[in-house]
Amino acid sequence: MLLKNLLKIFLFYIDKLIYITKKEGYIVIFYPTGGLKAHVIASAIAGFLTNSSVYYIYEGFKDIAELLPLFYIPKGNKIEILQKLSSKQEISELELEKFAEEIERLVTYHLLYVDRNEIHKINITNKGLLFLEE
Repeated sequence: MLLKNLLKIFLFYIDKLIYITKKEGYIVIFYPTGGLKAHVIASAIAGFLTNSSVYYIYEGFKDIAELLPLFYIPKGNKIEILQKLSSKQEISELELEKFAEEIERLVTYHLLYVDRNEIHKINITNKGLLFLEE
């Protein structure tokens, strides 16, 4: 339990730091090449969890490989949006504007679906519902 809580705190601060850095216009890149396998894995996971680019150089290749995100774990406002939509509540115009970035990320990872005919109609997908189950 202690380890789980420490991991949550660690990820919270990494995410916050990267969010602030990106908001200031910087590009955040994780480069998990070298070190022990555990270091490479931990660095890559940190990049995935913060929606940052992750690059890797394998000694047998001359090129740099971008590691694509394996998964996405919503947190904070994004969980609240998923919960609201799962209970069949609609999102107001004000909330659409306020949470535009969060909604866009949830759509990118196929947790929400936007009806292109009715741009203000947003639905939670089955994949989005899975994140709400415990």
